[in-house]
Amino acid sequence: MSLDNLSSGPNGAQPTLEKQYLFVYGSLKRNIANPMGAMMRAHANYTAEAIIAGRIYDLGPYPGLVLEDCGTAVYGELYEIVRPNALLSLLDAYEGCSEEDQQPHEFSRVLATVRDNEGMDYRAWVYVYQGVVDPQWVLTSGYYQPSTGVA
Repeated sequence: MSLDNLSSGPNGAQPTLEKQYLFVYGSLKRNIANPMGAMMRAHANYTAEAIIAGRIYDLGPYPGLVLEDCGTAVYGELYEIVRPNALLSLLDAYEGCSEEDQQPHEFSRVLATVRDNEGMDYRAWVYVYQGVVDPQWVLTSGYYQPSTGVA
C-alpha cells in the first residue's frame, strides 16, 4: 500500500455520504478483545485492511493517532457503518468526545482519507488524538498491539 496523496479531512458535522466508513487502529481492531470493539463490529461490516497518513503513539493503555503528511503510515481496519448515527454516538462517548464530555477532548472524530490494501481510497471517520505527544512514544512500525503485561 502506498501513502501517495493521502490527506486529512476537516472536522465537522455528519457528512452526506451514500456509505459511511470508520477506520480503527487501536483497541477496536478485530484481533483485540474489547467489548466496545465487539459491539462496533455488530453494527459495522469489516471492509479491508487499510492505512492512513500519520503517526501512532503509545499512550499507555491505548494508542493515539496524529494525522501528519510526513511519509509515515498507520495501519488499521476499515469498516462500512450500518447505522451511522447510533454507532458514532456510542463511539464518541467511548472515545470521550461526545457533546456531554468535558472539554478539552482527548480525541476528536474527523473525516480523513484512508487507502485499502487494493489501493482504493475512502473517506472515513477516524478518532484523532488531540494531546501533546512525546517522540519517544511513537510506534515506528505503524501498528498497535496492546501490552500483554508480561515482562
